[in-house]
Amino acid sequence: MFRESGARYMIPIHWGTFILSHEPLDEPVARLKSEAKRLAIEDRVIILRHGESFTVPEQILQHRAEKFTHF
Repeated sequence: MFRESGARYMIPIHWGTFILSHEPLDEPVARLKSEAKRLAIEDRVIILRHGESFTVPEQILQHRAEKFTHF
């Protein structure tokens, strides 16, 4: 769904928060990292630790602003 939507970044949330099955809490994010590497999109999958933030690069913000203000 990430690639199909054309999103520039994926920032998974709530990983490691809830016990969903018998897998270790960090297994889903480890599998995501592995798959992102396999697909060569690891620079677009942003894994944040508790309290971390991510700032969208200025050139992306500028491009989007131009895209939506020029009719």
